[in-house]
Amino acid sequence: MQRRIPLSVEAVFSSTGMITPRQVMFRGVVYAIDRVLSVRPFCPPDIAAIAPLRYIVLIGGTRKEIYYEPSTRTWFSVRSDGLL
Repeated sequence: MQRRIPLSVEAVFSSTGMITPRQVMFRGVVYAIDRVLSVRPFCPPDIAAIAPLRYIVLIGGTRKEIYYEPSTRTWFSVRSDGLL
């Protein structure tokens, strides 16, 4: 079963409403986001969330998925093992 892992994210909000994450802080470590590959509405199966946006990003050259839930203004990841 997957679970929701809360994240701290530094993001830039543009004047047009676009949100671009720049770095993720997880367990005291800061990971720079190299590039945002895509953004779209998507709710992971078995996760309680209200209309989250899925960001597919590159962190250290590795593809990762992070989510932003606008209604709660929170960021999270979804993992079975609890790792980013």
